[in-house]
Amino acid sequence: MNIRIAKKLIVDLKKLQQSISTVIYDIENIMKASDEDTKAKPKKTEIPADDVLRNEWRELQQILKSQGSTSQHINEFVQDKTKVYLQAFFKANDLPILNKDPKDKIAQQLASLVHIGSTITGRS
Repeated sequence: MNIRIAKKLIVDLKKLQQSISTVIYDIENIMKASDEDTKAKPKKTEIPADDVLRNEWRELQQILKSQGSTSQHINEFVQDKTKVYLQAFFKANDLPILNKDPKDKIAQQLASLVHIGSTITGRS
């Protein structure tokens, strides 16, 4: 397989992965809405606009790149947020993380994405 075809496959797979993440997000919202109809409504979490969530992701990346150590800051970030907030955060930033995972696993996946992003852009 030549490199051009491999690169195109990678791009196509990333697009597919984003589409799958969007579908999963939408299905989870439908399921959540169905569950909320049968339960008493919990306290609603205020979710910022997508632009704010994207800026938060960029700021988080900058902080982590400047500190060199990512795990503690990411763990604190994930633990301080609700699952609903994290779900919106992942969707706004096209992050392929499943919100149904436990928060410690979510933090590991987020740390991996920061590390991969730094490697791809050539920053450490």
